[in-house]
Amino acid sequence: RIRRVPARASSVARVSAATRRATVRLPTRWTTASLPGEHASIAAAKMAAMQLDSGSDTPEPPVATCIATLEGHEERAWHCEFSRDGSLLASCGSDRTVRVWQRFGDSWREAARLDDAHDRTVRRCAWSPCGRLLAAVSFDATCCVWRRADDGPNMAWEILATLEGHENEVKCAAWNASATLLATCGRDKSVWLWEFVDDEAFELLTVLHGHGGDVKAACFDLASSLRDDDLLASCSYDDKIRVWGDDGDDWSSRCVLEGHASTVW
Repeated sequence: RIRRVPARASSVARVSAATRRATVRLPTRWTTASLPGEHASIAAAKMAAMQLDSGSDTPEPPVATCIATLEGHEERAWHCEFSRDGSLLASCGSDRTVRVWQRFGDSWREAARLDDAHDRTVRRCAWSPCGRLLAAVSFDATCCVWRRADDGPNMAWEILATLEGHENEVKCAAWNASATLLATCGRDKSVWLWEFVDDEAFELLTVLHGHGGDVKAACFDLASSLRDDDLLASCSYDDKIRVWGDDGDDWSSRCVLEGHASTVW
């Protein structure tokens, strides 16, 4: 049997732009709270999440709080990505750098600044599954792959390879589950597949054509490692998503997903 529980009205928080203070409207048996504006949204969310009576079995929704603000980029930061184990965070931006941040409890420090590889904005970065390789793509039409050379406190990095071939801006990079393949895509409407050979070098495997506009992003099916069949999805300015697969001799488009009315990012 299903017990129907009547919905309760949510608490309402209003913030005065003039006074930068917030008033949270609560049931009459609660008091009204005011806090400085910079903490008002957090206070309102916490108060709104409180149960109306202590006997309610409705779980409280989690409330996210900011535990760190990472500063260092001199211009716009375009992208950031955690390593698989969550101990490292890579960020990149218009200042043409990639920065690696290391976690210590709830605090973070800049562990490395990778700033001698690109001539233009670094648009995106991607960790390999093992966390020792970091690919970064740039508007300078290249993809630079960095390798962590030292696990010590200085965390030294070295350039393993600079992949060239795209005609112009590279928008995204993605690793497959085994880190044997790296995909890059960009404004030239193509997706390039690179094979990582002997943990030392990259060889161009194939170039995939089919999109009618900029290819904004690509991603591998990370569960493919369970069935030994890599699948790659790419999305584009042409409003479409293409799913690619290895046919044995070459890669081809398995299907085209349509439905978006504009650019798929």
